[in-house]
Amino acid sequence: MRTSLEVRSKLNQPAQQAPLRARSIQTDLPGDRLRGACIGACYESALAIAQCSRRRLDQAEANFERSLWLSRNCADACLGVARMLSRGSEADPGRMPSILDACSLACRMFREACESDEFSLQVFRPAVRASRMCEAACARLRRAIETEAALAGRDLPD
Repeated sequence: MRTSLEVRSKLNQPAQQAPLRARSIQTDLPGDRLRGACIGACYESALAIAQCSRRRLDQAEANFERSLWLSRNCADACLGVARMLSRGSEADPGRMPSILDACSLACRMFREACESDEFSLQVFRPAVRASRMCEAACARLRRAIETEAALAGRDLPD
């Protein structure tokens, strides 16, 4: 299991190193497979974005600056969600679905910006793939939290 300190140290390493693979974290809590998959996907996305962002570019493209800005927002959202889930924050069904939605939206905005610009897509291809997986993992966990809350008879805020 990677600690947040290990992940932070990997984020500061040069991009020439082999890509870091995040592992899913397993616990004894209900829904741990979805939770672990979401944590792993969030870390993977943040790390892929960080590695792609560090590449030195010979030419600047107009849309690339927006993609770079969105990549940083996406990485921040992914790391935040992974950290919260690592602490068991999904136990708060009133807030966690909104946080998962924010991460999904950040991943989607980053991915769509890159897909609309060939230069950005070339630079961020691994990060786009990872952010797509993170977006899907967050959506699955959100549905599971909502389902569990509904079965327990709790109302979630709109």
